[in-house]
Amino acid sequence: MITKILINFLIALILTVLIECFISFIFGYRLRKYLLTITLINVITNPCLNLIILIINNLGYLNFIIVSILEFMVVLIEWKLLFYVLNKDSIKLLFLSIIINLFSFGLGLLMFPL
Repeated sequence: MITKILINFLIALILTVLIECFISFIFGYRLRKYLLTITLINVITNPCLNLIILIINNLGYLNFIIVSILEFMVVLIEWKLLFYVLNKDSIKLLFLSIIINLFSFGLGLLMFPL
């Protein structure tokens, strides 16, 4: 069971990084620094989010609203980390964080339905 959980966490992380880097690339964040920053931020936030979701699910409280709130929190955290590391326009980075997380959240719902 632990192996399956770890594999699911790894799949979720890899897909999230691929999607978020791809969308970022489309939006003009093409430098290696940008893509590496997005990758490293997701190495922090994605496993944490998935662990919280796993715990809440095991407690029997998981639903779309809770996951949406958690995802919103990830958007804010990633936005602040992007701003801190890249020191770019805060509003543009907030928009980027919202867009890339919407895409990865959507794929996550398709792959791991609630």
